[in-house]
Amino acid sequence: MAEAPSTKGEFTFPWPIISAALVVAIVPIVGIVPIVAIVPIAILIALFQERVVGGLTQGGIKG
Repeated sequence: MAEAPSTKGEFTFPWPIISAALVVAIVPIVGIVPIVAIVPIAILIALFQERVVGGLTQGGIKG
């Protein structure tokens, strides 16, 4: 019995493989970016905590 002709061309682009590779490559980068952005700010706030609280308090007082 003869096979049914394929609807795909002889040369097809491997979209599922490319998509999976992009997800595997991009997801870890996107997950790390917020941490890299927040850590330096958190360190600065921890170091200058008294000044931050003093500035917030002073800014909240009507003059």
